[in-house]
Amino acid sequence: MTSIDTVGELCERGLAAEMAGRFDDAAQCYQRACDSAVSVFDRCLAAHYRARSAADSAERVQWTRLSVELAAELAEVGDERVYALLPTLQIAYAGALLVSGAAEAARQVYLLAADAVENLHLDPNRAMVLHCTIYEGLSATGFVPQGASSEFFELVSSLKSADSWGPLAVILGAYIQNSGTDEAAARFVLTLRELYAAGLLNGRDQEVLGRAITSARAQLEGEGQADGQGTGPDSVTEGDDSGIDPFGTGSPNVAFRI
Repeated sequence: MTSIDTVGELCERGLAAEMAGRFDDAAQCYQRACDSAVSVFDRCLAAHYRARSAADSAERVQWTRLSVELAAELAEVGDERVYALLPTLQIAYAGALLVSGAAEAARQVYLLAADAVENLHLDPNRAMVLHCTIYEGLSATGFVPQGASSEFFELVSSLKSADSWGPLAVILGAYIQNSGTDEAAARFVLTLRELYAAGLLNGRDQEVLGRAITSARAQLEGEGQADGQGTGPDSVTEGDDSGIDPFGTGSPNVAFRI
């Protein structure tokens, strides 16, 4: 039986070849990984990388979907190794769906990936990469969650330009977790309000943030989905932050390379 080290090594070799522009060599490594994989975990990993050398968008969807399906099998039996992989697998699947023209399906998978990131408590650097990838993917699908506004997107652009990664991570995390439900929208507004109260931003960005909160608050009140009075930055009530993690709460023990 092929060990995960062997399958992982083939995938790493393929990725190195790909980065060096040797795409044929990369494709051969990925295919060898698929041919060698025996266990569900090995097959899941190999399928994810095999998708990188897919001939067309349909084949890419096929391989990325397979990797997600195999990950679900592993999660069902409590294999903790897959937990850390899940957001990356889902992002790859969502990206393949988006390229194939299935924007609505891609949107739903990106939102699942956002949930997975939230449940994993990853280190800040990796979480930031995943948050940004999901944000860009959701934007490409046309997704605008309840509470988002032109002021919010203006703030995102400003923070990107200024390399303000800390505040950017906060608001992107809140954005991609906002699936449009009452609770998610309330948490989104609450996060913006907490950033406002912290006073970390420069004067202009702080002012834009205040307007973003006011706009979000008005949207929620207009739909009858917010409690409390007022529309200013300090007049936001906290939503229900409860939830169930279908993939468990154990610490992942496998590092995955995007």
